[in-house]
Parts: sequence; structure tokens; C-alpha cells
Amino acid sequence: MVIRSPGVSRYRPEVERLAASGVQLTTGTNLWFAEHGDERVVAVTGTKGKSTTASLIAHLLNESGVRATLGGNVGRPLLDVLHVDPQPDVWVLELSSFQAADLERGPSIGVLLNVHPEHLDWHGTPEQYMEDKVNLLRRNPDCLAVLNWSDERVRELAGHLPDVRLFADIEGFHLDADGAISRSLDRLYEPDALRLQGRHNALNACAALTVVQELGLDAAALDEALGSFEPLPHRLEPVGVYGGRTFVNDSIATTPPAAIAALEALAGSRIAMIVGGYERGQDYAPLARRIVDSGVELVVGLPDTGKRIVAEVEGLEADQPPATRLAADLDEAVRVAADGIPAGGVVLLSPAAPSYVQFRDFEERGLAFAQAAARVKEPA
Repeated sequence: MVIRSPGVSRYRPEVERLAASGVQLTTGTNLWFAEHGDERVVAVTGTKGKSTTASLIAHLLNESGVRATLGGNVGRPLLDVLHVDPQPDVWVLELSSFQAADLERGPSIGVLLNVHPEHLDWHGTPEQYMEDKVNLLRRNPDCLAVLNWSDERVRELAGHLPDVRLFADIEGFHLDADGAISRSLDRLYEPDALRLQGRHNALNACAALTVVQELGLDAAALDEALGSFEPLPHRLEPVGVYGGRTFVNDSIATTPPAAIAALEALAGSRIAMIVGGYERGQDYAPLARRIVDSGVELVVGLPDTGKRIVAEVEGLEADQPPATRLAADLDEAVRVAADGIPAGGVVLLSPAAPSYVQFRDFEERGLAFAQAAARVKEPA
């Protein structure tokens, strides 16, 4: 038997040779489901928002007296929670596409938040990436699928799955024109009910409310639980005010759509934006357009993709185009960004690229950003 680590693509030739030779291949996720697949399991996947949504579901349940254990990519690794005492009423898992791809058993409730092409070096094609995500919803014939109506790729699945609940549509939990959370015509939670920033995070809350309602909670009576949920680190996380500038760590933003969501969340701010990282062949044209349309004042590019993003921005016509600079590393980028935005502005790290080469992961990159921000001098 070979246990495949999630980071090792199931489509690598050596993995396929192992399977063809008769070796039994499995994963830590499948071993966990073999123990707990008959219990109440909520599993959350999607390109972005998985950690926040899974954490919020567990928080709402625990605050309401329903014992929940959080595991997977957030919380504790699944093989560390094979045996928990006391046993939870509900397991809440965050599962990546790497874990969902060859899942053999599925959850009671599966949540698919969104799909944007990512990890193509692992999955091979955008179509395979989508299939590997959706596998999460197909392993249990009784799985209730919670789907995001506002994502066209996800919405198209609704007619192909036996039991579906939609969020972001008018009948389910959705956002009204003011950004308040509503259900049908009932306005339930004002925009300031959450500490989470951005419309994308309010949609994550809609997904969480859909799940906890299916688990028996009164989703219209969770004001205190919603308001007490703390945003996770590295996700639009303010790390300090130095020299009159607010430094915001959004290191988790490894794709262009995630960086676009950050700009939407900070609309109206004067922004110096730090972008760039590991080259994964992503399309940066939509991000460049949003940077220009959002009135970002300065774009600072990091190796490797920062140069490409800056070139996309410089190629667009605008009445007031943003200034652009390139930096050799994050320390230099923070200094350049801080110098290029006046007091009252925001220095935003939202790279739209993975952190590899210069950093081990997005968390190390976010910590480095916070440390560099703390070294910015107050004005004399």
C-alpha cells in the first residue's frame, strides 16, 4: 500500500505506474473517511474561501451548543483527529482539490464555493480541476450539495446532483444591494454584522448559514455567533498602522480573482498594491483591468510574475494610470509601496500568485510582510 500525500499529483507518471502495477493507493483523507464516513460530515471545497467558510461553520455550531471538530486543511490534520474524545456531533472539514480528486467516500453535506482555474500543474487542465473538485459531491449518494448560484460553473451543476441547496440566489441566503445578508425577502443581518471584510466573505457567510440551517440551527438567530467570529490570518488582515499608512496582509490571495476581491473589499481607499510571485501561467489581464479601474495609485511587482502584471497594467489606457515599480524582494516592495502612498492610504499585499521560490508558503510570506511593515519609519 502507498499513501499519497496531497501535494503529489495523482496524475504523475510514477503514481499511475504504481496503480497499474497493482499497488493499493490511498490517501490520509480516505483513511479518515473509512473511520468516519457514516457520521455527520460537512466538507467545504472551492478555489477560495474554504478555510474561512469551514471555520465559520464550526464556530456557529460550537457557539450554538452543537459540538463540532474542525479538520483538514484548516484546524487539525485529519489523521490527527481519527479519534477525538468526546466525539463531535458534526465534523467540519476543509478539503482541497488535491484531497477531493480521488475521494472514495463523501460527506453528508458538501459545499462548493467557487471554481477558478488553479493548480493546473497538478490537475493538468481546467476541466480536470473542475472534475476533481466536483468528485467531493459524488461519493455519497445521499450528499446534500450546497452550491453558489453566483458562480456560473458551480450553478451549472445544480441540475446534475440529486439534492441541492443554493446560496447567493434570491430564495436562499444572499446579499442584497446594500451587502446585507437576506433570505428570500427577509433582511437578516446588516453589513456590519460580520468582522469579515468584503462581499466575497459575506457570501462565504451565506454558505455557512445554509449549512447550519440544514443541521437544525435557526440561521436567523445567530447575531452574537456571527459577530464574534474572528477573521483568519493572512486574509485581508490589517497588521498595523505605520507612518500613517495601514498595512493589509492578504497573502492568501494566490489567484487573480482573489486579488480582485481584495480590491473590492477596500474600495474607496488610496492603495499601493504589492503583486507577484511564483509563475503558474495565470491570466492577469482581468486583474490589471480592475487595478486601473479601482484607482490603485501604485503597483509594485515582485518576482516572478510581478513583472508580467506590471506590464499588463502599463499596457492599459487610463486617465490617471497607477505608478508602477519593480522590487527584488518583499522588504524592498514594502518600502517602495510605503513611500509611494501618503498617510491615510493602504499598503496592500495581495499577490495574485503563489509564494514558492521566495517563501515556503503564503503564511511565511504574510509574516514577512508584517515584519517589513513594522520596520517602516514614522514620519519625522
